[in-house]
Amino acid sequence: GERCAGPRDMPLSPCTGWDRSKLGKNVQVDAAGTTALRTADASRLCAGVIGDGQLRCSESGAYFEIVVERVVFGEPDGLAIGVTSTAPSSVGDIPETMDKLPNSWLVGFDGTMWDSRTREFAAANWQPANLRI
Repeated sequence: GERCAGPRDMPLSPCTGWDRSKLGKNVQVDAAGTTALRTADASRLCAGVIGDGQLRCSESGAYFEIVVERVVFGEPDGLAIGVTSTAPSSVGDIPETMDKLPNSWLVGFDGTMWDSRTREFAAANWQPANLRI
């Protein structure tokens, strides 16, 4: 059987890309919903995106991947990436920072991870501000 299951309000369809109706004000998503691009300099917030469905599940658990094609250097914070158990249809406006999204778990920023259950940041071994492609 599958090891993961979403909340009852999550759509049954698997995630195929970014939800084009749920974007921060400083990000654009292409027509296919597969590429997101920050439209303001990296010091500006409000560049969050959310997937358009539930992560695919297997016997190993849930999985997703992204490809980073461009990075900005010289900023104290970097990419933050994570998951939420909040259905896209339940998300109103994308918050200024994604740690404000209910039921979210994120890693990145300035080498920290966010757990919405504890409402705390903790140290992480990943510094996306130093990401190179």
